[in-house]
Amino acid sequence: MSGGASDLPQDLLSLVADELGLIDLLSFRAVCRNWRSASTWSTAAVESMHGYPWLLIYGEDSPICILQSRGNMGITYKLRFEELDGAICMASIEGWLLLFNKGSMFFFCPFSRTRIDLPNYHLSELPESYVATFSSAPTRHDCIVAVATKNNAKSSSKLEVRLLFRGYKEWLEYEYETCSGELDMAIYHNGVFHIFHDSSKLLTFISVDGEVTWKVYLLLTVSKSTESKCDESWLADKKPVKYITWKMEKVLLSFINRMKNNFGSDSSSITWSISTCGTKFGVQNDPTQCGVIYKEKKVFPPLDPQEGCDSRTCNLKAVWIQPRYFQVSPHQTW
Repeated sequence: MSGGASDLPQDLLSLVADELGLIDLLSFRAVCRNWRSASTWSTAAVESMHGYPWLLIYGEDSPICILQSRGNMGITYKLRFEELDGAICMASIEGWLLLFNKGSMFFFCPFSRTRIDLPNYHLSELPESYVATFSSAPTRHDCIVAVATKNNAKSSSKLEVRLLFRGYKEWLEYEYETCSGELDMAIYHNGVFHIFHDSSKLLTFISVDGEVTWKVYLLLTVSKSTESKCDESWLADKKPVKYITWKMEKVLLSFINRMKNNFGSDSSSITWSISTCGTKFGVQNDPTQCGVIYKEKKVFPPLDPQEGCDSRTCNLKAVWIQPRYFQVSPHQTW
């Protein structure tokens, strides 16, 4: 056969692309224009069906990211996403990230590089304590974004909640007097917004035509090393959220060891700090439940501290993300 790989028939290339996993699909699309065109409607179904999130680690002011899959802890991928440079990931749901960067808030799917901008948020910086979530994919007409903030997590009892409905150009603002303490996590499940507050209370609210109904429940047992359970009486005929706490140490230590090799002897005095945002993902074979990973911060002391050496801290961010590949029109707007 004459010609190169770029001259292969489109039908054949499309069949190949449809069977590829996510990383292989990204490499496939980077070969040439013909291969990219042939994979237009490919979705990396292998990972999409699997459902378990991968770990995406990024710096505070760098577009360089490290992606580590759950199934292959020994394999990492180095990627570049300009959209993550200087950004804060507020929520991760089913392959979509909600990002904040100096007052701008937008949805982003890293693997397909799809971005959907939201109306400007009222703050240029996030306060000390905040959580965020959204109800569904941003391409759906019923998507709602919720951001809950407290100006001073340790003493303030006033919770500010802002909602943005799909198609709206302005955020709706609400206030609720709750107890002081940190905000742990926010998710949307079974038509209700849930805010986990200071590991002891669960605040829920429903918004119907702009009117909000609040309810507060005490968690019966709370443990971040095991599954947590809540009072299920308020759920009526709805199944409760399935709480899943993932242990990050193995993944992060594997990553840090690789970074040590990159830094050489200079890494011996580095304190590693990695913070994650909360994540919701679908539970395989059970669409009525969801998995929840709390937002948290892990600090790892120097692997080999040397007496008399100045220690420095490397602050990183991370997010658990389901490996999904969404093809969305470049003209998609909120």
